[in-house]
Amino acid sequence: MTTDSITVQLDYTEREYVSAVRLYYNHYYHAKTYLAASVLTILMGIAFWQYTQARPVFLGVAFFSVLVSIPIGYYVIFPITAYRRNQRLHQLYWMTFSESHIEVKSQDTTSQLKWQFYQTMWENEQFFFLFADQRPLFADQRPTIIPKRTFENQAQLSRFRELVQAKLA
Repeated sequence: MTTDSITVQLDYTEREYVSAVRLYYNHYYHAKTYLAASVLTILMGIAFWQYTQARPVFLGVAFFSVLVSIPIGYYVIFPITAYRRNQRLHQLYWMTFSESHIEVKSQDTTSQLKWQFYQTMWENEQFFFLFADQRPLFADQRPTIIPKRTFENQAQLSRFRELVQAKLA
């Protein structure tokens, strides 16, 4: 592995950010399972209401539907509102990964992070997710999302993967 630094330019679109957050939710929270359970529960409640006289059962199903539906809002609505409200996601910035540190630079500020800041990484076909907590399910903050399209070529992407894996090992 070469010791050259790797710089990526990050400029999220709303669609890309929302897609990344939903992939993250699907991977760690099994959001699709919650969505399916919510729809099934709501349909069962409607069926109980229409075809039986068991109104108390309907109320129980309705209450359960509300509880199960909360993840739907979190999955569908939260990523969109998070992107629209967080102006930092609308800014262009650069991340440079070197052997010694990570530099984050925007038009307003420059900061350096030690590699110890990140604890774990997950990747899929479109993104790298860097987590500051080893337990992504319980982390208070969202992961750093790096779209794979930001790399100049496959060689740079492979160097990045090797560097991160070595530093987080």
